[in-house]
Amino acid sequence: MKAVKTLPAATQLLERFAVVSGLVQRIEAFRSRRIAQAKAAADRDTQPLLAELERISVALEAWWSSGGSDLAAGKKSTELGGCVIGSRMSRPKLAHGFESDDKAIEALRGTRWAKRTTRVSYSLDRTATLKLLQDGGKAGSDVASLGFSIEQGDRFFVERAG
Repeated sequence: MKAVKTLPAATQLLERFAVVSGLVQRIEAFRSRRIAQAKAAADRDTQPLLAELERISVALEAWWSSGGSDLAAGKKSTELGGCVIGSRMSRPKLAHGFESDDKAIEALRGTRWAKRTTRVSYSLDRTATLKLLQDGGKAGSDVASLGFSIEQGDRFFVERAG
C-alpha cells in the first residue's frame, strides 16, 4: 500500500483501519467464547469418564498385587484385554529427613560435598537496575559506568479508538 500524502487520504485509511480492527476484535472474541464453550463441554464430558478410569485402575491394582501379576511370567508387565498392565520403576527423586530443604542445605554447607550438592543462582533484576538508573545519584552513575543505560524511544502506533 502506498504512503498517504493528504489529510483526507489519511483519514480514509484510519477509518478503514478502525473498521477492520473492529472486525478482528469481534472475530477474536467469538473465537474465545467458542473455545471456552468447547473446553467446558470437553471437561464436562470427560469428568465422569476420568472418574471411571480411576475406579477401574484402583480395582485392577488390587487384583494385580494379589496375584494377577503371575500372568506376566516373571516380567513386570503383560498385555491383557487391550491394555498393558504391570508395574514400572518410578523416576529417582531425592528424599531427606530434614524439616525443610533449607535445613538440608544447612547440613550440606561446610562439607566437602557442598559445591556438588548445593547451588547459588543469580539473575538480573531489570526493574531494580532500571530504577537505580532513573533515580540517578551515585548508585545510578556507578551502574551506568558498568555499561547499563536506559533505552527508550517513540514508536509509531495506530489503534482503533474506543
